Amino acid sequence: MNLANALQFLAQVDTNSSAYDIGYNIGYMVGVALMVIILLAVPILMVVSIVKFFKTKSAGWLVLAILCGLPLLAFVGLFGYGMYIGFTNVQNTIAEEQIEGKDRVVQVLESPLMLAIPDHWKMLKLMDGDPSLQMGNLYKEEYVMAYANAKSDFFIDASQLSDNTIFELEANLGDPVVGERKEYQVNGMDVFETELSGEIDDLNIVYKCYILDGVENMYQVITWTLNSKRDSAMPNFDTMIRSAQEQAAAN
Repeated sequence: MNLANALQFLAQVDTNSSAYDIGYNIGYMVGVALMVIILLAVPILMVVSIVKFFKTKSAGWLVLAILCGLPLLAFVGLFGYGMYIGFTNVQNTIAEEQIEGKDRVVQVLESPLMLAIPDHWKMLKLMDGDPSLQMGNLYKEEYVMAYANAKSDFFIDASQLSDNTIFELEANLGDPVVGERKEYQVNGMDVFETELSGEIDDLNIVYKCYILDGVENMYQVITWTLNSKRDSAMPNFDTMIRSAQEQAAAN
């Protein structure tokens, strides 16, 4: 059968028939089996050739070992290059996403509160709902969510809001440990700060909750990290809070 006849025959094959499907599947399995055999046979043959060469000192075995080693070296080289390219792309993506300038000040949405945030934080989608601010760094395990609450919507003061917030967080923790509440002022606002820790989904989490008492709003600023990251994360959280300032107060 010449090439023209072969092509004509292939053009007439019914690709929707069961016979075609069976033949295709058989061919696919045979091809996969041959590839597996080749992948297994080549390194085995190379090892055998090296052993034979050292025993017989025959140049033929050396040539065979080299011929078997070339495709293996090519495979290893391509695999390593692919890993390098993939790792580089991920690192570049991380850098582009994480670095957004230094000395940044962000506004807690639809409120006068301004916060200075670390240069390695970026906007995140930590949860659905209505947090006015969601930021952090996935790789440093630093997270913050902030809520702005109009005082006119509440029958409680900032101190009671602090207690309620801690109660809600504590209810979601296994073996919770709640620290002593601290009270101080930042730029004319009363701040209620409480640290608590516990277990969520087999992870040891440390929260630091800040309630800020503004002129017309009360702000819930909830930060958290892993226990192993506590020493590096907490100073960033504290620095952010001590930068807090309402725009109205600044004018």
